[in-house]
Amino acid sequence: MLKKIVYAGSNNPAFKRGSQDLLVLAEVTVPAKQVERLTERIGQERQDERDAAVAAYLARPLTQREDPPPAKTPPQLAVVEMDGGRLQIRTAKDKPDEAAAKMAVPPEGQTAPAAAAVVSAAGVPAATAPEPESAADRPTKSKHWREDKVGCLLEMTSAVSDVDPCPEIPAVFVDPLQSLKLAQEIGHCAVPQGVPFQRAEPEEEEPAQEERRQRPGRPEIESRRVVATRQDVDAFGPLLAAAAWSMGLFNAARRAYVADGSSENWTVYKRYFSRWTAVLDFVHALTYVYAAAMAGRTFAEGWPVYERWIRWVWGGQVSR
Repeated sequence: MLKKIVYAGSNNPAFKRGSQDLLVLAEVTVPAKQVERLTERIGQERQDERDAAVAAYLARPLTQREDPPPAKTPPQLAVVEMDGGRLQIRTAKDKPDEAAAKMAVPPEGQTAPAAAAVVSAAGVPAATAPEPESAADRPTKSKHWREDKVGCLLEMTSAVSDVDPCPEIPAVFVDPLQSLKLAQEIGHCAVPQGVPFQRAEPEEEEPAQEERRQRPGRPEIESRRVVATRQDVDAFGPLLAAAAWSMGLFNAARRAYVADGSSENWTVYKRYFSRWTAVLDFVHALTYVYAAAMAGRTFAEGWPVYERWIRWVWGGQVSR
């Protein structure tokens, strides 16, 4: 029952909602205050366990930080990804109606996500207690937006090849509508004049997903772990490295570190993953290539430039 209570408390925007879900779905009456206390208690315990694991990792001598953990078989391929994001926070002193009005306004230069993660005085996501204010909690226009850091750690398998197993760029990246959509979502790129908004032919059902499954050389994910914090990058780096060590990723035969161009991402790379293969996230690169190709041009003029450039990027011919 404790597991059900904590799940309801940590996966609802308010503990009262969690209490209501328990009544309807589990047919048990658990006051909202009890849901709150149990969720925050378990969240704090999990946070303490995480912090203890990070402290133990940092206490290891530098020469032993990449030694494999006991009884852990290293994966064939290890991939670590990290990025920063934004989430909305409602403080305890805010009234619900006032908080909702403030949270509707995203910080300058940011767009509100379709489903923003909301941490309120009555709700904590993923059974994790609120972390202390840090340098990442930078003031913003709305006063409710905060930065977070998220890392994805993957154990993968793939065939080793002496040549690029997929030399041709996937069609999704040279599709006029899909490439514009990606550039808009990631880079907030301006819409070029004359861009086509309708396909000449009906779109096949889920072509991108089917192409992704069939793409030559595509690695397969064996396991996935996600870590996140609202602390700054100096605290996030050890968290990410400790998680990678616990999974035995440092001892994988092949290792890749993937991130966008933010300097904070590569500070973590240099400090903890410098012997991994550095990979720039392709979609972020695409947004800059698209914006540059379309700058000062109509779509008809810019599209051949974009298509030529993005094919070079995919083929590793970045200097061109």
